[in-house]
Amino acid sequence: PDGKFLVVDDKTRDSEPFSIYLIYIDSGQRVRLTYPDSDMIGDVSPRISPDGNTIAFIRDIYLWDQDVYVTSVRGRTYKRITSVPALVSDVGWKTDKVLAFAANRGVGFRFWQVDLSKRYQKEIMASPVESDRELQFSVSPSGQMVAFSNYSPDLDIWSININKQSNGWSPVIQAPGENIRPSVSPDGKRLAFLSNVSGKFQIWVSQIDG
Repeated sequence: PDGKFLVVDDKTRDSEPFSIYLIYIDSGQRVRLTYPDSDMIGDVSPRISPDGNTIAFIRDIYLWDQDVYVTSVRGRTYKRITSVPALVSDVGWKTDKVLAFAANRGVGFRFWQVDLSKRYQKEIMASPVESDRELQFSVSPSGQMVAFSNYSPDLDIWSININKQSNGWSPVIQAPGENIRPSVSPDGKRLAFLSNVSGKFQIWVSQIDG
C-alpha cells in the first residue's frame, strides 16, 4: 500500500515449493517470509492487508487440498485461518482484520470471510453468490464491493508416439472443462481419467484411443 515493496510467490529452484517473498522496490532486496515443506506445491497468491502489516496467502498442499494462512510482513510466524482443507481459488482483504476468500467445500465455490480480531472465530459465508468454477476476485478499497470472475480451464488429454521422430501430439480426450490425470491400464487397451464434463469431477474410462 505504501508503494515501497511488492509481495510475490516465487522459488529459487524448480525442485522446491513456492514461497512468499517481499521485494523492496528501491533496492531490489528479496526477503523470504515462508518456508513450506518440500513435498507440497507451496505458498501462492499473496495479498497484503490495507494497512500493509499482514499478508494472506494460499498454501497449496496438493491438487484439491488448500488452506488460507496469514503472516506478518516481518515473517517469522504464520497462522492457518481455514478450519478444513478445501479448494481455495483466491483470497483478499475486506478490512485490515476481516479476510475474505473463495473456496469450494463440496457445493461449489462461494465467498467466505473470517474476522481475525475475534479469537477462535471460524469462517462464515459472506455472500450468496456461488459458482461451479473457480472465483478470482478483488475487493474495493471501501470493502463494500467485489469484482470477480470465473476461471474455467479447458484441458484435454493428448498422446504422442515416442518411437516416431516426426510424430506430433494427437488429441485423445476432447470434452468441455477439465480432463486430467490419465492412467493407462496394464494391458495398454484402456484409459482412466478425471473429468468434470458432467458438472463435477468423476472417474471416466475409455478405449486407449479415446
